[in-house]
Amino acid sequence: MPHLPVAFASADSRTKPLRERLHLVEANCAILPLVLAKAGGDPSGAVVVLADVRDPVGHGLATAAVKKAGGLDLGREAARTEARGDIPTAVIVVPLLAARMLFAETHPTVAKGLLTEPPPGKVRVVAIAAGGAVLVHAVIDATPVVGVA
Repeated sequence: MPHLPVAFASADSRTKPLRERLHLVEANCAILPLVLAKAGGDPSGAVVVLADVRDPVGHGLATAAVKKAGGLDLGREAARTEARGDIPTAVIVVPLLAARMLFAETHPTVAKGLLTEPPPGKVRVVAIAAGGAVLVHAVIDATPVVGVA
């Protein structure tokens, strides 16, 4: 399995579960082109996972991705992000087939939804937070992101 690109981002909402998941998507849309480019993959064959590391499933995914990628102390990064009042969010690009297998048991509705091809200019994004997940087709904005490494 190829290296899973991992980045950290943050969101500042502590609202109801669905709103919190959608907030993760909204707060991280600007970095979608960057993480997809780093993954080197075709957006039509990729799924961007936004995982709140405080969520049990999100934490498990983030831990596995960080272990595979190496070089990041997940606990320290999450604590630093939370200290700022933000939601510690792992951003992981996963191949479509792997994502379908990954979500088959934990979120079967999401796994089934991944079969739907996103419209041109959009990418599949799964946000995991507050004990659940939501799948959206997010716009890939080609505007360069300034200040994101």
